[in-house]
Amino acid sequence: MRLVIILDVMSHSLVLLTSSLLALLVACSPIVPSGAAVGTPGAGPPCPAQPLNVIAVENQYGSLALQLGGACVRVVNVISSADADPHEYQVDAVTARAYQSAHVILQNGLGYDEFSEKLVSTLSTRPVVVTFGEVVGLKEGDNPHIWYHPDYVARITAAITAAFKRARPELASYFDQQATVLDQSMADYRSLVAEIRQKYRGTPIGLTETLFVYMAEATELQILTPRRLLDALSEEGQPSVTDVAAVQTQIQQRQIRVLVYNAQTESNLTKQWQEMATRAGIPVVPVTETMVPIDDTFQGWQTRQLRALLAALGG
Repeated sequence: MRLVIILDVMSHSLVLLTSSLLALLVACSPIVPSGAAVGTPGAGPPCPAQPLNVIAVENQYGSLALQLGGACVRVVNVISSADADPHEYQVDAVTARAYQSAHVILQNGLGYDEFSEKLVSTLSTRPVVVTFGEVVGLKEGDNPHIWYHPDYVARITAAITAAFKRARPELASYFDQQATVLDQSMADYRSLVAEIRQKYRGTPIGLTETLFVYMAEATELQILTPRRLLDALSEEGQPSVTDVAAVQTQIQQRQIRVLVYNAQTESNLTKQWQEMATRAGIPVVPVTETMVPIDDTFQGWQTRQLRALLAALGG
């Protein structure tokens, strides 16, 4: 009898299984990519049909999918770690197999998660695929951080519901009910966007890259950071000396009210700006690309960041 040793990464313990039992467990268990987070069907009555297997490349979309699908979806988030970079994600065999069993795949597009688009192109049976960049009418080269645009979020949630109804037409009314519940839970999120816009429209702020551009535009805050510099930093390029000097002057002369930075892609340069802002008495507000913590909801995550921004601006 051959034994197989498995490391339980959650408890850091070793489990011994026979090879036959291991095969049975693999056959009966969902395939989960390494490092992925899994959303189980929501609470309440069981789904009246077979639940959909849903892959959400980024966990913020997984949160929306789980809320919109309720008991009728099983969601696998490919990228959940705050340290993961979708641009550099390396696909393993387990991830590729997970795609094979998916009924619905939710991906950002716009060059942000190219590995997913490549995997989809290899599937013999094509699932329902939603590429959100296409949903909101953008093209590759545009700012890919579309989940920071409140109007785009509304179109994204509608597209997810439509995809679920396409994959399980008999559950259309159920998915519509879930969409109504999610929309109601977005009230605080929308209210904070409106409050910041009303109180601080035109207030100058600084950014460390393009992540928060859409939200800054939605709240009508004035971005003083040169756009060329934001694009260069987002693409891991080298900003010009002139643009770097402009940012330093904005901080030193307190021309900006707040500095918003991407906490997941810090560099020596952006850390230097954070330190300069702190010394100058300028509030520094961190935001993240993926949903942190991973067991939060999309609206909870965004609302918490917006409240921090509102407080930094003056309340």
